[in-house]
Amino acid sequence: MKSLDLALKPPFDTTVAEVLSECALQTPTRVLFDFESRSFTVEQIFKAASEIRRKLLSEGMENGQTIATCMETSPQYIKLIFALFLIGVKWVPIDPKSRGPSLEHTIKTSQPNLIFGNKSSLKYVRELRFDCKIIELESWQTKGSDALLDLSYEEKSSDNHSLIVFTSGTSGPPKGVIVTDRMILASAAGTALASDCICDDNFLFWEPLHHISGVQALIMALVYGAKLTLVSRFSASNFWELASSKGITKLHYLGGILEILLSNQVSKEEKKHRIKLAFGGGCRPEIWKKFTQRFNIPINEVYGMTEASSFTTINTAGVSGSCGWAVPWFNVKILNDSGSSVPLGKVGEIFVEGKYPALLSPGYLNAKEATSKLYKYNMLATGDIGRFLPNGSLQFLGRNSDSLRHKGQNISAWEVESGLSLCTLVAECAVVGVEAKIGEQDIYCFVIPNLRENFELYSLLQWANQNLPPHHVPKYWQLVDEFPRTPSHRIRKDLLDISFEKAQSFKLLNK
Repeated sequence: MKSLDLALKPPFDTTVAEVLSECALQTPTRVLFDFESRSFTVEQIFKAASEIRRKLLSEGMENGQTIATCMETSPQYIKLIFALFLIGVKWVPIDPKSRGPSLEHTIKTSQPNLIFGNKSSLKYVRELRFDCKIIELESWQTKGSDALLDLSYEEKSSDNHSLIVFTSGTSGPPKGVIVTDRMILASAAGTALASDCICDDNFLFWEPLHHISGVQALIMALVYGAKLTLVSRFSASNFWELASSKGITKLHYLGGILEILLSNQVSKEEKKHRIKLAFGGGCRPEIWKKFTQRFNIPINEVYGMTEASSFTTINTAGVSGSCGWAVPWFNVKILNDSGSSVPLGKVGEIFVEGKYPALLSPGYLNAKEATSKLYKYNMLATGDIGRFLPNGSLQFLGRNSDSLRHKGQNISAWEVESGLSLCTLVAECAVVGVEAKIGEQDIYCFVIPNLRENFELYSLLQWANQNLPPHHVPKYWQLVDEFPRTPSHRIRKDLLDISFEKAQSFKLLNK
């Protein structure tokens, strides 16, 4: 068995089950996570997982089969997850809030042999009438804490497909990213690097377990000796009170979490926290500055995607506007449409190259066309655009699909949003391209104002004309109270209500 000090180092040629078993042997009494008023040790979790494994095996489940889960985060869910890794099945975590066409697509694509869920979440699964076994976790009893500690697990390759994560993209049906054990361990290692994880760190664990960020944080904490404080969801209203009372030392952010925290009124509780670092993706330079100044918490911005073991670059140097440098197991390149490297500072598509075998996803489940587009030039084509800064670090500029063409120029929605976010009138904004009356696209901007009561859209337009490049000034503006979001708090642009009746259009002012 590979020792733990090597478990999260390249080439990551062990398995999650092997790591779980080794942790149970070496640190059985260590608290892995707190939930509400209870603490759970490694041994407690592993005993329960071992018993669940035995029961599933007795009921006919075996290595290589597909098991889906559809439930909220809980200690019982974590025990089940560990059991699935010990058996060696293909695990398909489903968003418990999923329903309708999205849920149907996920189940139809993955074809699970068994679906676990909570009574409430399974309601929508049952309505689809798929021919597979369904188990309500509440009524499925095991011995629990009285079970014997069993360190056995099913042998398999580190390159076996062990996890299918359906991505919450901004358009089209979700795609099932095939994830191997090797990739899970690499993503856990990336989490450790980005968070500067040390023994006895306490992480707020808000990430949903149907998202890769939840899985990698769980494995990272297990191996590195950190503790997780589980919450059912991220709540900005009581965040600082929770962080202070629970002794949270590290904060993982995605999407608009930092903006949401900044929108809170200054409180006494926010001065009492012990958070040493925030890490994650999607932090704009202006938010970086405001957050670090107000809360005195440094930020490690990262870039990555599930298809590339989550963490591709990490900024540990405190350079605003940068996603940092490649992790030791990847090379990152910026290429033009012809596949040639672009000069420093020039924009192109981001490509990822693995230094070791099988650290990039083999593709998407039952989606040959999407898989065929995933690789070019023997590298993973991210579909993201970016550039290298003079210091050699990566600057992420948005998705290719989140770009638009306006007045003869390719424009990243991210660039427009970043520019507008510098205006004090704007709390948050989202930009999309809409068909123009004459060729190409016009810019349509959704805005959440800082102070709605006294907000004047005309003042924002004036500011935009004075501070943005002319081709970055939106033609259409719509005020909104909130944005639809993915479970990881990214804005769902596909759900934005683009309405020219609700939008306001102004003739641009001459500078």
